Amino acid sequence: MKKTLFILLMAVSSYAFAQTADEEAIKKVIVGEFDAYINRDFQAWVNAYVDSPQNTYMITPGRSARTLVYRSGFEKMRAASEASFKTPIKGLFDIIDRRDWNFRILGNVAWVSYRSTFKMGEDLVPAAELKVFEKIDGQWKISATATIGDYKNATPPIPSKY
Repeated sequence: MKKTLFILLMAVSSYAFAQTADEEAIKKVIVGEFDAYINRDFQAWVNAYVDSPQNTYMITPGRSARTLVYRSGFEKMRAASEASFKTPIKGLFDIIDRRDWNFRILGNVAWVSYRSTFKMGEDLVPAAELKVFEKIDGQWKISATATIGDYKNATPPIPSKY
C-alpha cells in the first residue's frame, strides 16, 4: 500500500510540475527570436512576430532605462528594426539566463513573464520581460513584448521588489 501511494504521489507531482507542449513551444519561440536577433537574422526575427497593426514592441535597454524603444504595429516595427540588423552585435550582447517563468495560456492566446540576465559588454544586466502570444495556424507568435532592462540600476531608479 505504501509503495502504491508513493508511486501515485510521484506521478501526480511530476505532472503538476511538467511543462505543457504549449509552454515548451512558447519558450522555443522566445529563444529563437533572441538567437535571430543576436545572429542578425532579420527574417527569422520577424517571423517570430504576429503580422498585425496591433503588434506592440517596447523595451528599455540596459542602463539607459530612460530610453524607451516603442513600436506599435508590425510594419512600423519591421521598418524601424531592419536597418539596425545591418550592425553586428554577436559577442557584444548575450543572454546569461532566463528564470521565474510564469505562463498563462487560454486557448490561442498566452502570456508569459520571466526574469533574465543579459551580458552587455562587461556588464550583467537584469531584465523583467513580458510577452503576449497568439497561436496562428498552430504556431505561437509574439503579439506584444515588453522588456524592462536593468530595473535594479536604472537612472532614475525604477521602484521594484527585486
